[in-house]
Amino acid sequence: MIVTYIIAAIVCFSIMFCLVIDTSGWWIRAFSDGSNMGTFVSKTNIYTYSGRLFSFTYMSFLSFYIESGANTFEVSKIIFVSLVGGAAAHGILLNRYDYSQNFLKFIAKTIKLDIGRNKLSQQPLDYGWKIKYAAASATAIFCLGMSAPYILASMFPNFRLTLSSVGQILNAVGMLFILLLVDQLLYKSWDRGELAAAVSYYNTGRIMGVIVAAMFVFVIMCLEY
Repeated sequence: MIVTYIIAAIVCFSIMFCLVIDTSGWWIRAFSDGSNMGTFVSKTNIYTYSGRLFSFTYMSFLSFYIESGANTFEVSKIIFVSLVGGAAAHGILLNRYDYSQNFLKFIAKTIKLDIGRNKLSQQPLDYGWKIKYAAASATAIFCLGMSAPYILASMFPNFRLTLSSVGQILNAVGMLFILLLVDQLLYKSWDRGELAAAVSYYNTGRIMGVIVAAMFVFVIMCLEY
């Protein structure tokens, strides 16, 4: 029982950190004054790539959980709690604006970025809705790519390797959405000097996407109860 709780905690915190690190990378870039964009991109890429460590931790421990005999309801429950935790962490990041800025400035200084006196902004943008819904769509696909294969693997254990490959395909599709839709809009807003305002729309879209994926998992959890 204790081992189960430990695995659940590791899985929950891993996906939470994975999602928040990926999102906060753009928050840190927003501190750039435009004269050092290359440096910010280079160093924040290192920071966001560290989120992959938590992604692999999530996948490894969840796979172990399934191979230890967890049923579909148990797997769905742990994934649902993980996604809800990720959405909550994004909500804290967005609603505790001053605290979030101070924390992310600390991260920026840790990775040797000169942020000067730049501050994030919550001013409205005409194209903000595009960022929000593009981020929501891409995030939902990405989260489902990290969730559905494990739920299906608990249902069809003889096809675990095949389902793992399907999950990688879904993750690739989600990443393609991010690169083609979300990143393009954010980079354009950066060129216009509006990234400091765009990140709040991006953050909101990420919350929406995680919640959509969580609702999908919740339905399966209820059906398997």
